[in-house]
Amino acid sequence: MIQIIFNKALGSSLMSTKAVVIDYIKQFLEENGISFNTAKKPENDSWIFRYGTLQFQVGIYLYTRLNQTKIGLVVSGVIGDTPIDKLNKRNLYEKLLALNDQMVEAAFRISENDKILLSISKDVGSVSYKELKSMINTIAKIGDSLDEELKNGF
Repeated sequence: MIQIIFNKALGSSLMSTKAVVIDYIKQFLEENGISFNTAKKPENDSWIFRYGTLQFQVGIYLYTRLNQTKIGLVVSGVIGDTPIDKLNKRNLYEKLLALNDQMVEAAFRISENDKILLSISKDVGSVSYKELKSMINTIAKIGDSLDEELKNGF
């Protein structure tokens, strides 16, 4: 997962934006019968939970654009593990790149521990509760349609 670090000295407007997004995450989890506190990772601003057939990782992170610190939101669904065999791994990477070329909002990536992730990232300034829900449902829908093909094909 993207490393998530927050500086306690962030401006109050960034911190209030972060708090609003955390409330959206809490609302989504509670509406789907998932404990906010159980899903929360204590070491950073991220949550891990199962929704549909996928394990999800939702995180809030800092990034800099044009010398301005901003807050981002990343929603990722774990599709599976990458193959051990180098040829199969190469074929998988080619397939994921081809799939990325066909998608507008989401993109496949590989985590530090060789998991295949399907992710959407947004600046939190443009995220409403409806948008967060749409991000999660988009990942769930695409992931459900491709996970078996990716798991069995490599």
